Amino acid sequence: MKKVKLLITPLTVASFIIVAVTGVMMFFKLRAGIITPAHEWLGIVFVVMGILHMLLLHKNSMKKHLSKPGSAAVIVAGLLITVLSVSIPGRGASGMPPFLKAENIMYEADLNTLPPLFELSDQEFMQKLAASGLTVLESDTSLQSIAIHNNLTRKEIMARVTSIPN
Repeated sequence: MKKVKLLITPLTVASFIIVAVTGVMMFFKLRAGIITPAHEWLGIVFVVMGILHMLLLHKNSMKKHLSKPGSAAVIVAGLLITVLSVSIPGRGASGMPPFLKAENIMYEADLNTLPPLFELSDQEFMQKLAASGLTVLESDTSLQSIAIHNNLTRKEIMARVTSIPN
């Protein structure tokens, strides 16, 4: 156990340095070589070493710090940031969340490609659009053009279209 304790601090520091440097490089889009996998795998090593470091080397000082209200507030804030960062939808390669990318494709798609998404025929789809209060001109080729002719925002037209019963 003594040898393990001797290795914990150097391994924690080494993994921190690697994760910090690769993280900064990734932030600036410098992803040469094995930067991403090194960051990901050594990030796990860093977490394990950090936990072992706290539990085996600093158990009493951790208890002392955790009993202070300020420390508890910082930990709660850190947990809250962590929960928020993993629960907010991410962005795909296009720079937008995947559900918005799908909505954008649907919004700009040719109108005759949409009825199958709602399990409707072309005629039924157009009737449902009209029944939802939309004026559909013959020149309309997409939901985007229908939105423009009806003075609706993208959000408003998408709300109407996605609420069409099939």
